[in-house]
Amino acid sequence: MTDALIAVLTTRLETLEEGIVKHEDADDRRFKYSHNMLEDLLTKLASLERDMSYYDGERLIRGEAAKEQIVREKEIFERLRTLERMAWLAIGSTGAFGAIVTYFGQTILHYLAK
Repeated sequence: MTDALIAVLTTRLETLEEGIVKHEDADDRRFKYSHNMLEDLLTKLASLERDMSYYDGERLIRGEAAKEQIVREKEIFERLRTLERMAWLAIGSTGAFGAIVTYFGQTILHYLAK
């Protein structure tokens, strides 16, 4: 090998080393950028997970409250049904009592008229 060829190869090797260093720096910057983006993404995912757990908790609490409300409404409707039955019994017994009074009153008037 001649000195000129060695000088050309040395220059190429130095150029390649400079390119490798430059690309390594660029790769490091990209890695840091990617790493930071990944950390941001994980932070946002953690925040989203907290929000979803809060939402699930609220939904569970409201679901329990809704169940309690349904039980309360059921109790109220049962009481109203009982009151309705009592009202119908009162109406029916009043009608029956009125029919009996009318019958005896008519019978008494019939005997008095004779």
